[in-house]
Amino acid sequence: MLKLWENFIGDQNYLTGDDITYVDFMAYDAFDFYRLFHAQALDDFPKLKAFLNRIKSLPELQEYLNSSTYKKWPIVGPMAKFGGGGDPPKHL
Repeated sequence: MLKLWENFIGDQNYLTGDDITYVDFMAYDAFDFYRLFHAQALDDFPKLKAFLNRIKSLPELQEYLNSSTYKKWPIVGPMAKFGGGGDPPKHL
């Protein structure tokens, strides 16, 4: 499945071309989950990695990621059946 996304992104900056949309943030979130649980999951997909890095390097997102509001773990609320507790992955 990641290969399909790699091919779809191609040489575009964002999923729909040169302009960022909310879909890019949704995709970033989904692909970042792959990296969260498997640190090397995207190693064979340089265009996907570049896409994620492009989104993550946005100044507004960097401000949020570096704020006290952002929490790396847990990834979902405490009521969730998955990802809501326990220890975070070691590479975090």
